[in-house]
Amino acid sequence: MAVYDSVKKVFAKELYKEELSRLFAYYKNYFPNEKLPQVFTYSSGLQNITEPVLFGQNEGMLFIALDGFLGENSKWYQQERVYSYLTENMTPKNIAPAVVQAIGREIIPFNLHQQSFVDIMIYEGKKLILADALLPKYDDHLKIGYSPEDMQWAMENEGDIWNYFVEQNLVFDTDKELSTRFILPAPFSKFLNEIETESPGRIGIWVGWQICRKYLKENPEVTLAQFIATDSQTIFKESKYKPKKGSGNYTPTNTGSKDELKHYED
Repeated sequence: MAVYDSVKKVFAKELYKEELSRLFAYYKNYFPNEKLPQVFTYSSGLQNITEPVLFGQNEGMLFIALDGFLGENSKWYQQERVYSYLTENMTPKNIAPAVVQAIGREIIPFNLHQQSFVDIMIYEGKKLILADALLPKYDDHLKIGYSPEDMQWAMENEGDIWNYFVEQNLVFDTDKELSTRFILPAPFSKFLNEIETESPGRIGIWVGWQICRKYLKENPEVTLAQFIATDSQTIFKESKYKPKKGSGNYTPTNTGSKDELKHYED
């Protein structure tokens, strides 16, 4: 009951409803044939705080556990010993981005036969392109769940991050460990060198976002619906993604590099 009282206090003004109304107005614009879902909010008693938003496209329902967004300093998260890198995104302002992620999981095709690192990065990047479309007034750092400082680090080191992936021969690797290192929530991404603790977690998702944005820049005629349905390998090839390497000291742990991107370049 006490958790429910906290939910009522934090969401007394229900400002999130206005944000969701705008979000679904954009959704209807981009997907006019889709029926808008019925939205249900509830308190899960802290049972669903790690996955607080569920969207069923076929069922036409969206469920939001508001106790998953009580604020990063909530006493309930401290009581449950939720890691700080997770509670950073458990605030009211993160509701709309979490809703977009839930929509993305439902409407973006996931190809079980394409599971290389770049396939997974682009799949995750597609969700953030969806956020670009449905949350155009949101700052990028909110869409991905980074702090402004994390976002700045990613932008400043983009070329070095990509060069690391290439030199380590990770781009087309199917090792599931790469998701643990660069995709899943974590306090930092695991480059296995002295720089890693400076990085934000999930840096592979950020890179996938930049690949997708570059593809859309190269193919401005592609609609959002067409983009979502486009094969990840096509997106990667036609994006011509090749950020400029910076001056970061990303010493690879694997020195036996090969030019695995050669057949993608003109």
